[in-house]
Amino acid sequence: MTIPSDLPLPTSASGPVEPSTSIHGRRDQALAAGALVWAAALFGTSFVVVKDALDSGDLRAIPYLAFRFLIAAALFALLGARRPRRAGDLRIGVQAGLSYTAGMVCQTVGLQHTTAATAAFLTYLLVVAVPLITFFMTGKRPSRTVMVAIGVAVVGLALLTGGGVGFGIGELLSLCGAVAFAFHLIQVADAAATQDLLHFNAIQCAVVGLVLLPFVPFTGGIPSTPHSWAVVVYAAVFVTVLTFLPWTWASRHIDATRASLIFLTEPVFAAVAAGLTGESLTVLATIGAVLILASAALAELAPVLAARSRSGR
Repeated sequence: MTIPSDLPLPTSASGPVEPSTSIHGRRDQALAAGALVWAAALFGTSFVVVKDALDSGDLRAIPYLAFRFLIAAALFALLGARRPRRAGDLRIGVQAGLSYTAGMVCQTVGLQHTTAATAAFLTYLLVVAVPLITFFMTGKRPSRTVMVAIGVAVVGLALLTGGGVGFGIGELLSLCGAVAFAFHLIQVADAAATQDLLHFNAIQCAVVGLVLLPFVPFTGGIPSTPHSWAVVVYAAVFVTVLTFLPWTWASRHIDATRASLIFLTEPVFAAVAAGLTGESLTVLATIGAVLILASAALAELAPVLAARSRSGR
């Protein structure tokens, strides 16, 4: 696999500056949106495979995450072995890795104290957290079109997951996970503008794996069956390398807020995958999935509408 070493986009505190609205710029944004949908599809459809493995008893959550990300880090490092390093590689990669680790831990532990539907709903409220954090950090407001898309997405998410009631430790941890994932999305957007994608991903994946590795002996130990290791390797290749790479590349062309809206298609893919394995999808859940897809499409129309508004057409 050969990864182009194109020059970084101009950057700001909130990530790469949007490309122009020329045909070339719109093409890059369309390709970037497609890359994020691809990543969301792999994230979502992998849920069934990973869940079955975790339910089997041999593979536990922390060992699964530790070895998945260590293997992915090794693959990224191998792919980028001959590429020159850039200033800030280590610092930015470590920061992103710590944010992602915090999100994964909060999500995993929170799920043990609340329902899956509530955890999913609260975790994906990152779609609200991203523009809020960006505003507090930079003062940059999302466009009206994007705000409408966020509102539609939250309603769709509530219908798809069933929302949830009550607020305890599980809900608090899930919400903390959403904030951590939102920070991570913003960090990825910033890193994509200035860093080598292979080195950045190798470092952030290594951080996740190394932080979790000491807890493996106390949280289930090393997986002992070929099937469990097959799932770990599958997740490292398909759910990490083949998702993080298009995700970070796409972040050079799409800001974190729009990326979060597109990533909201992940639970839609997960619901479809679950439906194909026999789980039924209710009418309300179907409506919610349609609304989420509509919000992602609306977010992609935002740059075009903004350009037309500026040109007075």
